Amino acid sequence: YNSAGAGAPIILSSGFDLTEAHLIDLGAENIHHGDPSIEAKDVVEREPLKEFVTEAADYMNELLEGSDLAVQSKARLGLRDPNGPWRHDSIYLLPVYL
Repeated sequence: YNSAGAGAPIILSSGFDLTEAHLIDLGAENIHHGDPSIEAKDVVEREPLKEFVTEAADYMNELLEGSDLAVQSKARLGLRDPNGPWRHDSIYLLPVYL
């Protein structure tokens, strides 16, 4: 959103609780995790964090170049999967598209 008064773009984000009962169980989804060389559970210092984020960005960029929205949706599910390689305790990714 571009604010006429402020003259600067404003980014709005929203979310929802992933534990809601009305949502489909992630275990029932066909989730595309990719094949990361470093997983969220391995991120304990700055260098592994940089590698983790860079690899995730490359993974998402590769998927976003394709036109298959279903694959892209499954990849975003993969980033949120608590049992997947991209999320562990307080380490997770939040993709934001501009």
